Amino acid sequence: FFFLMIRRPPRSTQSRSSAASDVYKRQVRKLCEAGMKIDFRGCIALARKMFQENFHNQIAQLLHSFPADHRTENGILFWSGPKRQPQIIEFDHNDDTHLDFIVS
Repeated sequence: FFFLMIRRPPRSTQSRSSAASDVYKRQVRKLCEAGMKIDFRGCIALARKMFQENFHNQIAQLLHSFPADHRTENGILFWSGPKRQPQIIEFDHNDDTHLDFIVS
């Protein structure tokens, strides 16, 4: 439920930048300050749900709507030029960048 209340970082924010992480941290802090009682376990669960939603579920939905071979009305591949096809990321507890996201 809590992860639905948290907005995505602005589009101008680079996906791998720490600015995106800072946006999430501020949003979690606002939830806590608003009286939402979240213990450490709850924060970890929230971060894991955020990872799943942002790096797996939303990308899977986008790729379902626009598969790799999808073409525009002009016959041009949708994923071409400045639009690069995103990759679904499966959470891996052995990947330091994934753990850094959860802990941050």
